[in-house]
Amino acid sequence: MSLSRVQVRVPASTSNLGPGFDTLAVALTCYVVVSVEPAELLEVHTTGYGAELPADASHLAARVAIDVQGHDRLRIEVHSDIPVGRGLGSSAALAVAAAAVCVAALSACHRPRPPAVEQPVESRFERLRHHLRRTRQRGQEITRKIKLHR
Repeated sequence: MSLSRVQVRVPASTSNLGPGFDTLAVALTCYVVVSVEPAELLEVHTTGYGAELPADASHLAARVAIDVQGHDRLRIEVHSDIPVGRGLGSSAALAVAAAAVCVAALSACHRPRPPAVEQPVESRFERLRHHLRRTRQRGQEITRKIKLHR
């Protein structure tokens, strides 16, 4: 069975809840939708918030998808209703959506998962933590650039 188009929707979230900071969180009704399907070469198409970011292999969704799938022959579509740099978890939601859609795609076509996905849970979480750390750093850089341009 070959890989067909798979889509995942992940909500925005915030943990800025006053005295519950970093212990309480809430999912919001803004979403990022990521779909993936096979392609000859990597294609990244973005709409909504973050559409101005580079749509190439450096895009967070592409980096995560390539990591999970084990190759870059993918067409990745991202639509985000989550504002970037506003503390609503846009980068985390995108990373989770990209990872989930690729795992779902692998499961849907019954292909054996690449070694990165077959690693113990701790290793996968460490990889996700690494992506989230880099994403947070990138978000801080973008926020600084936005503030400089005001």
